[in-house]
Amino acid sequence: LAPTDASGYRILGEINLRRSLPREAVDNLNKALSLAPNSTRAYLDLARAYDMLDDEPKVVETYRRLLRIENSPYERVKGAPELIDTSFAEAHVYLGRFALRKGDRKAAAEHFRAAVERLERWQAGKQMLAVARISGMISRDEEERLRLLLAEARKCLARFR
Repeated sequence: LAPTDASGYRILGEINLRRSLPREAVDNLNKALSLAPNSTRAYLDLARAYDMLDDEPKVVETYRRLLRIENSPYERVKGAPELIDTSFAEAHVYLGRFALRKGDRKAAAEHFRAAVERLERWQAGKQMLAVARISGMISRDEEERLRLLLAEARKCLARFR
């Protein structure tokens, strides 16, 4: 109905992921990103789709593309800076693990540090977290998953201290 609306393709990609259809998800998410190249959620879901396809090079490439947005003017000048985008933290944890496997301890430490800093800011924003809960922007399961991600990032970062 709206072929130029990126959100429709992103939602289709998310549905494809939930239905374990990663190839279809990749198609829809790439369409979404062609229309909205700064959609962190589309990048996050695209990386998950490539992970389901066991395509590690594409997962790494997708997370790196996502992280390019993190320090861009788009991310710095957004309408509600108190809304912490946790997509970046997930990318940092994945790339931190990847760097460890490749023996790059410096890069791993940088990624885990960035993930911890972002997730701690997310967790500290109690009012915004309450608003996200009430509005349905985050589920209890997603909150718990992010808390576990923070614990993992802290544990990995502790290796470097």
